[in-house]
Amino acid sequence: MRESKENNNSRQELEKKVRSAQRAAANASWQLMLGFGLSFAVRVGFLGIWLGGWIDRHWLGGTGLGAAAIIVLVIFYSFYMLYADLCRLERRVQAEKAKAEAEYARKSGK
Repeated sequence: MRESKENNNSRQELEKKVRSAQRAAANASWQLMLGFGLSFAVRVGFLGIWLGGWIDRHWLGGTGLGAAAIIVLVIFYSFYMLYADLCRLERRVQAEKAKAEAEYARKSGK
């Protein structure tokens, strides 16, 4: 009876940690998307419009091709950085999950 109660308590602790990790992941994903949106806007505004416009005026005769090319590069770079951040977030969530499961297994004696 006592062993069952201890097992139930450790199970509740694991569920509490899992819920906490899920909330942390949800908060991190919002922060990630907000950071992506802001950095994307700054990159397109600064690099694409300002630098691309300057390149157009000085070397391409104002055709707009320089700005368009830099904006396309900035878009690819921004999505690459978003992908890298998502992979990093996924690895962190997986590590936290594995840590919680290992702790549960250690406490339950499995």
